[in-house]
Amino acid sequence: MKYLGFFVLVFLLFSCKGNESSKSSNSVADSSAVNNSPVEIIRVFIKNLGEKKFDAAYEMTDGKIWGTYNQFIDPKAFGAMYQTTLHDIHPVADENGKKAVFVDATYFDKEGSNRFKEIFYLDNFSGNWKIVKLKVTEVNGKAFMNADDFSLIANDNSITNEEIRRLLSKHWSRFSDDFISRENPSKKPTIDLICKQFYKVMGEDKLFVIFGVTNPNDFHGARGRCDAALFSREGGLWKEVDFVEGVGGFGPYGSYAGFEKLVKFGKVSICAAIGSGNMGTGVETGNQFRVG
Repeated sequence: MKYLGFFVLVFLLFSCKGNESSKSSNSVADSSAVNNSPVEIIRVFIKNLGEKKFDAAYEMTDGKIWGTYNQFIDPKAFGAMYQTTLHDIHPVADENGKKAVFVDATYFDKEGSNRFKEIFYLDNFSGNWKIVKLKVTEVNGKAFMNADDFSLIANDNSITNEEIRRLLSKHWSRFSDDFISRENPSKKPTIDLICKQFYKVMGEDKLFVIFGVTNPNDFHGARGRCDAALFSREGGLWKEVDFVEGVGGFGPYGSYAGFEKLVKFGKVSICAAIGSGNMGTGVETGNQFRVG
């Protein structure tokens, strides 16, 4: 359902959840009357959401990472909820002094229902437990990636540049006619490693690389290219996951575009900035960005 994508994103900023089914009610729950244990706080929080007791639910948070109350009750956040079903709830290992509670719950709104498995984190404020963080682990039976599940790794010596080139050599065994020299057919394109970034996603090791490929023809219309590949480490061995030919711009007279930088952006993405190159007129056409 189209609402799920946005709802999941909001879940990272705002939070919610809930073997109990609850429906709309005009009464207001008093969160201070709840047994002040982390598990019971979360149990009632989810119940309050399902009964549309948003004032009481909001009071059970620290009021910061979920935004203002108006943001909390926005229909794109929690305001459209009218029922929750709690399938399982139990404490799990603390994290950095915060109490953690696992929840398996289904949430209902006008778009339908979605089942979440997640972990709520609570801090103690003057003797009262407040929700300060939420980590979604699964949505409708599929693993969900959080920002904490993604990290760049500065260096990894588990694979050499020569090994990477060997693993990708099948892609360069034959080039199109555009990459065959008109003057000297025996002249082959050169292939240079210009970007190499290791990173970890949900506990799995990944490697993103970009190679610059020159065109052996040396004239204005001859264009080099950049090729990108993604590897995953399985059982200690690196295996190719994907390969994309021509991900960036081109340089003048057979050269490839210049790689500028690789950065992490958003929650779980990395992006290669590749200069699109000189068009032979002395004018730089700027940068092209390609997500890796």
